[in-house]
Amino acid sequence: MTPAATRRLLHAVHGVTTLALLVTGCLIQWPDLRAQVVGGYGRELAQLHLWFGWAFAAAPLLAGRSAGALFADLQRRLGPPDPITWRKLHIVITAVASGLLTASGIILWQFHELPLLVQDISLELHIWATWVVAALLPVHLVVARRKIAERARWLRGDEPRLFEFGEEDSDPEDP
Repeated sequence: MTPAATRRLLHAVHGVTTLALLVTGCLIQWPDLRAQVVGGYGRELAQLHLWFGWAFAAAPLLAGRSAGALFADLQRRLGPPDPITWRKLHIVITAVASGLLTASGIILWQFHELPLLVQDISLELHIWATWVVAALLPVHLVVARRKIAERARWLRGDEPRLFEFGEEDSDPEDP
């Protein structure tokens, strides 16, 4: 699989798991909403949230052989000669928020013997990073709307495919 195809697959997995984590996290956080939407099922939602979290964290690791090419692609996207753009800022914010969410989620799930202060800080970081992701998601979709529309038209068969799944993109607007 080419680095571009791996990047798109990773993006798709992260997109699906992010939405699932946001939904299950909101239902866990707000029991009244959970009662209206799915009834009780708090433990089942917590297990789903955990599994989606593991899928989110494991996806880059499963990229395996393409990891070096993905890292080189990330360096190319973040490096010179371009000035700091929304795209670069978005990549950095997303990477930091993803790392914080993964680390704090593991601490919340696994390390109950840690001092309460550490658990409280971890929970606050998890909640704040979630709000950052939730706020940036609509912005991400607006910025990527042209690519989304192009791919949707192709899936419907309204236009010929303008790209190959796996070829390198030169489009700077590709998320």
